Amino acid sequence: MFVKQIDMIEALRLAAVGQEINIMAPNTSEPKRWADYSPDTLQNLLEGCLFFRNEPAMDNFELERMMRGAPPIDKNKSGSRDSGVEDRSAVDGHPKRAKRVDKGKVMALHEAGRSNRWIADDMGLHEGTVCRVLKEMKEENREKD
Repeated sequence: MFVKQIDMIEALRLAAVGQEINIMAPNTSEPKRWADYSPDTLQNLLEGCLFFRNEPAMDNFELERMMRGAPPIDKNKSGSRDSGVEDRSAVDGHPKRAKRVDKGKVMALHEAGRSNRWIADDMGLHEGTVCRVLKEMKEENREKD
């Protein structure tokens, strides 16, 4: 078997579909030679990690300012036409139709290294929908294998 060095993006993409990725992890604070590295797998390295992303924060004063400008909610008011609801399907008692999702495009953008949030914004979907579609596609691929 041959060993090929790959970049981090490709390694994460392959690990996401379940392929084992071998790595050489540094075992000193400043590795300078091969003896300063030890072999491991990416899955073992990432298993004990916690992952975070930066989210824009909303200060309390901004939230309070936004709520001051909002009209009060009348709980006794039924879904009349002046309620400000543009999508009348839920108010009129008719279920909203599910939006068709191009699963191939979602998977292609994901494999191209795009984030779920970017894909959702690009395709006009909810981020959770993108996550669900990717999970379904991965499960289908596992069943085929």
